[in-house]
Order: sequence, then C-alpha cells, then structure tokens
Amino acid sequence: MLEHDGRISNADLAAAVGLTPGPCLRRLQRLEAAGVILGTAPRLTRRLSAAPSSWFSTSS
Repeated sequence: MLEHDGRISNADLAAAVGLTPGPCLRRLQRLEAAGVILGTAPRLTRRLSAAPSSWFSTSS
C-alpha cells in the first residue's frame, strides 16, 4: 500500500490494514528504524517543461 501512496495518512493506512493508528504508527517506525522504509520521495513529471521550475522540499 505504501509503495503506491507514500503520502497516505497513518489513520487511513491503519484502517486499510485493520489496525488502530497507534500500533500502525509503531510498526511504521520500526520498519523505518530497520531500514526497510528508506523514506518518501515525490515522483515528478516534466509535463510543464516550458514553465520555469523551482522546487523545494522540507522534512521534519
């Protein structure tokens, strides 16, 4: 599920996999700590190649 929608909310992910949000978040955190989940990254298209491009990102 995360492979197709890395921006899914924890609550939506928990509902989709049959968990409550707390245990779902802890599992995600363990997977990140173990290096299974390497992070999330946007996949961008150059569809607007004629437009000036200026990209930025933030992380918390």
